[in-house]
Amino acid sequence: MNLAPDQLVPLIPVAVLALALDLFCIVDIVRRRHVLHLPRFVWAIIVLASFPFGAILYLVLGRGAKEPPAELALAQSAAAIPSDTAGYPRHAATAPTDPARSPANHPALRVEHVTKTFASGAGIRDISFTAQDRAVTAVIGPNGAGKTVLFSIIAGLVHADSGSARPESATARVAYCPDVPQFEPWLTAREVVSTSLVLSQSTGTLSANAALEQCGLGAVSERRVSDFSRGMLQRLGIAAALVLDPDILILDEPNSALDPIGRADVRALIAQQKQHRCIVLSSHLLSEVEQLADAIVVISEGQLVASGTTAEILTHRLSPVWTIRLGSPSPTPLDELAAALPGVTLTQASDTLITASFESFAAAETQLTRLVGLLAAPIIEVTLQDRDLDASFARIVQNQEQS
Repeated sequence: MNLAPDQLVPLIPVAVLALALDLFCIVDIVRRRHVLHLPRFVWAIIVLASFPFGAILYLVLGRGAKEPPAELALAQSAAAIPSDTAGYPRHAATAPTDPARSPANHPALRVEHVTKTFASGAGIRDISFTAQDRAVTAVIGPNGAGKTVLFSIIAGLVHADSGSARPESATARVAYCPDVPQFEPWLTAREVVSTSLVLSQSTGTLSANAALEQCGLGAVSERRVSDFSRGMLQRLGIAAALVLDPDILILDEPNSALDPIGRADVRALIAQQKQHRCIVLSSHLLSEVEQLADAIVVISEGQLVASGTTAEILTHRLSPVWTIRLGSPSPTPLDELAAALPGVTLTQASDTLITASFESFAAAETQLTRLVGLLAAPIIEVTLQDRDLDASFARIVQNQEQS
């Protein structure tokens, strides 16, 4: 239908108002920190493509009544940017309020007959163990054993084919830090941790700055992630998980990229945090695991091969043989010592170095103390031979491969 020029004149104010409304909406979308329901760029397309009804729709549905807190705006804008976030610390907040912590020495996590297989045949099969609250449980195994798959199932990122991995409390929060945390490079450390906190809707009392301080990053909280070293990214991932105040904290290789000083800092942090929560971690640095873990789970080729307290794993298939180093030679002859301790085999490598072999660890509990007394000499050290996690791990895995 063609309109005469004099008929178009009354429509000019309407067109101007519609254009002004569209312009107002576009400016508002750009300047406003937070819009509802859809990302900002989607609302902008709707406003421009559906003139003038898109602008009306945005005013009704997309424009919040008031500006939200700055931290929520940061989380919204970060979430609207598409990126590969496979390595971002994940969380599963199952309740908006802080759950009551379970008593110490009580189960916090139960993994029961968990199986997950992939088309390639890789995966995990029939894994079961329990992790205690206020304790560190370490999951160790060779590369490709299935540790990351297991952690992803516990964190709720991957569904098991069968079995279950669930917190003991239905209201427990779970936080997961992967072995290689990845963040948007243009964010600062404080913004990363603040985003994690806001997206989780956590009601914990730990602030982003406090979490960064605990992880040794307080001095670089305003530095962009793109300037961080691998070790700093590792600690930032822990801070982003820790700020959620989780009941169960999962750390995949938390010290793999750290120097000795950084590892000591993280070790102290984990030791402090286990007073408040259940920690499940993995590490190839078995000397670190030996110092940190209260319990150890060993998996190989996707199967559970051993589990128990750290002491039980350290003595798995280990002979009860101790080496005793003296500060000066013992005045008691070796044959007299042997006669006084039936069932104990003694050998003397030098005047100040004696090896004692016992029939069992139970026998050693009393006989070792008696032997030390009979020596009547200054004791430098008493060492259980081959008592380290590297040796125990090798024995366990080799035994599994041979069976």
